[in-house]
Amino acid sequence: MSDPIWNLGPAGDMRPLVCPERDMDISVERYGGIFQGLSGARSMTVTGQKQRFNFELRYLSIQEYAWLEALHFRSIFGVYRLRNPFKRNLLSPNGSLVRSVSDNRTIKVTSGIAGVARGHWPSAAGNLSNISAKWTNRSVGTQVIRIDDRYRVPVVPGSPVTFSMYLKASSAISAASTGMVIDWWDIDSASLGASPAVFPAVATTWDRFSVTATPPANAVFGRGAFYTNVTAPDIYAAAAQFEEGSTPTAWEIGGGAPVVLLDKLETSSPRFPYRTTILSLLEA
Repeated sequence: MSDPIWNLGPAGDMRPLVCPERDMDISVERYGGIFQGLSGARSMTVTGQKQRFNFELRYLSIQEYAWLEALHFRSIFGVYRLRNPFKRNLLSPNGSLVRSVSDNRTIKVTSGIAGVARGHWPSAAGNLSNISAKWTNRSVGTQVIRIDDRYRVPVVPGSPVTFSMYLKASSAISAASTGMVIDWWDIDSASLGASPAVFPAVATTWDRFSVTATPPANAVFGRGAFYTNVTAPDIYAAAAQFEEGSTPTAWEIGGGAPVVLLDKLETSSPRFPYRTTILSLLEA
């Protein structure tokens, strides 16, 4: 795992935070409702889960506080990302579970349907889920499944990253008909092409496949993708991971680089010229 350093800012300009005080709040909140019928029975709707972060940063110098103040006043343009050292997997939670949602921020297919396959899960990935994505009804030609299509992952040029995913099919697919890559973008979301591909031979049992690449100069975002040029058989995908380094590590639910909103910057001064602040961040 990387050093326990929190980084905050827009992709391409994420800077380390001063080490927060102990007992930080890094909760995951559920959104939705709880309903109670006349019988007293309860039901719950879940529209999503989002993280909340509260840090106490003490005795900040003028220069250390200035960066947070600039983010709070939105004088630093861009979408803010938080690098969470508790998580290796830089995908969103839904992206890591290869779970489609209505806004297409997570998985996106160029054709066909990526539905839920209950009871299909690679045991080698651990016991943290029991469903996968089932990709069916693909059109003729090369078709792609993209993970975290709109979120993408902040990357650092020259620092290798690895994208991995478990795959199986209802009948075997040869390596000549598949590919796995990492796509790159610059700070203006202009495409910088893709990494060299690896070519998974997808069997009828689960296998983990990975591609490792080094982001090119000017790259600030990466996105993992798998493609095939066969319309059948059905393809199952699960347990995706995008992480720093050249070797895939044990799979975990994502959340290591969320998009965040700077909600509060509550500040006091223990003595001049230092400041102590409570920094509150909400996952977007």
